[in-house]
Amino acid sequence: MALSTYWLEQGKTQEEVDALFADIADGGVVYDGHIAMVDRHQSGAFDLAASNCTYIVEQQKRAGAPLEYAPLVEPVFARPNGVGLIAQAEHPAAATLFADWMLEEGQVLLAEKGLTTAIVPDGADDPLQHVDVRYVDDGELLENGPEWEGSYEELLKNAGAQ
Repeated sequence: MALSTYWLEQGKTQEEVDALFADIADGGVVYDGHIAMVDRHQSGAFDLAASNCTYIVEQQKRAGAPLEYAPLVEPVFARPNGVGLIAQAEHPAAATLFADWMLEEGQVLLAEKGLTTAIVPDGADDPLQHVDVRYVDDGELLENGPEWEGSYEELLKNAGAQ
């Protein structure tokens, strides 16, 4: 969704965008889950992963995998993540405190471990400060998510990606 919108904003026609996606998907392999993709990537199954979570790649690198998530291809598309609590949580106050901790002190711990944080802690360097970051429009995703999902599934089906 975000890449399609970006290309349209850059002056491409819908037909050109559709052709770009068809070319990307043609012969592509889709993995269900970032961990499965990183595992296949580190095994040498393919040279480039189009979508990945930096923390998973960082964990694999520390374990000795010959992987890297930089330099980043720009623009980088970031999607919002939310925090949700289960209504029947046995200890809802503890869950709320943990969520609050993760959004504040936890970000400092993640930054100290060299991981990309959701919120850049005071005094920390923003690892994406010189990167063109585009954010996924969460309102569009909420409003039209099923249509975008259907377009994605149709693209994969037509391209023969598995």
